[in-house]
Amino acid sequence: MEPNVGGFDRTVRIALGLAFLSIALAAVASGSTLGESTRTVLVAGTSLVAAVLLASAILQRCPVNRLLGIDTCETARR
Repeated sequence: MEPNVGGFDRTVRIALGLAFLSIALAAVASGSTLGESTRTVLVAGTSLVAAVLLASAILQRCPVNRLLGIDTCETARR
């Protein structure tokens, strides 16, 4: 699969990935503020979203972009 994530799109994915990771870490550190099951769901969900966003930014590939025909990568193709 050709790279299809670059430029501003990649920067936004990294920023959002780090933001979701911060939310997950804050939920872990919150202690008794949240219920146990609520905290578990929040940490799992935000960690998953963060992992997907960061992986697509690092690998510069996004299956959803490919399906939609979106290409924000600036690299020249031959």
